[in-house]
Amino acid sequence: MSLQSAVSANCDSLLEIKSQLSGLSSSLYTRKPQYTGGSIGVHVRHIIEHYHMLFDGLPGGMICYDNRVRNSLLEQSSAAVLSALAGIVSRLQALIGEKNHSLTLKAVVSGCSDEQLSTQTTLVRELMFIHSHTLHHQAIIAMILKAESVDISDNFGVAPATLQFRKSASNDR
Repeated sequence: MSLQSAVSANCDSLLEIKSQLSGLSSSLYTRKPQYTGGSIGVHVRHIIEHYHMLFDGLPGGMICYDNRVRNSLLEQSSAAVLSALAGIVSRLQALIGEKNHSLTLKAVVSGCSDEQLSTQTTLVRELMFIHSHTLHHQAIIAMILKAESVDISDNFGVAPATLQFRKSASNDR
């Protein structure tokens, strides 16, 4: 996957989120359902903070998604989120033309230990990870919205491989 493709995939997902949130009531955005681990706001904040951690780590070549700020304003204010998403899309688009930087990823991999492991990665690989992570949370958001009878796109939160499978399965009929 090229850097441009990775950036485009991430921008598309973030713009989908932005579109889905633009007409959402504040009460629905902040309501914590009983059947999932957080409100729509919690999931969107989590997505945004992963992008912030990526951008924060790029200058030094060290990425760690563990030390997020957990900005509660992003959980409460869809207006703040819409602004943050627009900023992330702009920052992603600014990466086009960059080289595929080598990076180091650090992470705590066990809840039973403080040990932090590190591994070598690249900017494209991290953009692929963060896109998959975003889609995962979009899928949870989609479940919440469907449970609240909100109309959403059939493709919202669906992995590209699943979309391709659906397309090929419908062509085989």
